[in-house]
Amino acid sequence: MKVLLSLAVTLLALGPADYAADSGAPALRTSPDIAKGLQAFPRLVGDTKAAAAINQALAAADAQVAGEAKGCIEDSEGKGSWKRNVEVTLKSARFISFVAHDDYYCGGPYPDTNILALVYDLNTVPRSTGSGSFPAWLNNLNKRRAPMHRRRGP
Repeated sequence: MKVLLSLAVTLLALGPADYAADSGAPALRTSPDIAKGLQAFPRLVGDTKAAAAINQALAAADAQVAGEAKGCIEDSEGKGSWKRNVEVTLKSARFISFVAHDDYYCGGPYPDTNILALVYDLNTVPRSTGSGSFPAWLNNLNKRRAPMHRRRGP
């Protein structure tokens, strides 16, 4: 019990960035911002099939938010705004995870926020289902939900 308690205290003292990364973790390269205030996901360095598939999914996520941000600004007659911050929340030899925080205002009485978490197993190649690397059942759920930003007008 004392060993577990001391391990937990040590991990808390180190913080997530120190204990989440390990020596077999993939290298990342930063991507240029999508637009002013819109941070892009970093990309994995390497020529593995998994890295290529994950990078493709991250590029698709960046392209989607770029289109939604542009529509938001246009629909609000230039009065809207969109800000996006991306964090690497876990980087190990087996897994990598990202969290994107989107804060946007597209007109109306209140701003909105969206949090997107992506977790990848580096030992498997994510399946491509036509809209990223998500399983078909999750893509079907996403098709039924409204986009982050809805265009106004007829």
